Amino acid sequence: MRKILMGFIASLCLMGCESIEYVVEENVTGLNVKVTFDPNQQLDQLQVSGQTVNGNPAFEPALLPDPAEEIKGTEQTFTLLFPNSMGDSPLRITIIGYSNGEPVAAGFAETVLKSEQLVDVTVGLNAETLCVSGTEGTELVVGTDLDADGVCDL
Repeated sequence: MRKILMGFIASLCLMGCESIEYVVEENVTGLNVKVTFDPNQQLDQLQVSGQTVNGNPAFEPALLPDPAEEIKGTEQTFTLLFPNSMGDSPLRITIIGYSNGEPVAAGFAETVLKSEQLVDVTVGLNAETLCVSGTEGTELVVGTDLDADGVCDL
């Protein structure tokens, strides 16, 4: 009886597996983003933002994951999708890594979107690129110091 029951359960599992359907959307405009970092930074959240060449936001900044939880390993990947009308637009992707609510690393990459294609981009996070400024009573500014002049370029 036990063998028959196990065979029945296995058959049900296989039947369920055969009904899984994968849908791949083609002809999308976007970025396959790979973020690399030092595991000693103990990251638990990434703030992702993007700017067009004229400095306007390309999308609403996002926190990944939300809520924060330990990010394991040395890299994470995700995909950002954009309207096809943004194809051939230059973008700067900025990522700030947080540990326990404090910014500890930052990085950026510049790329050009390709209409109806996913473009690969890698952003390396490090403490040297991180810029945090502000004094008591003023708003804290967290960003990247792209030109190493000591001023946050956001």
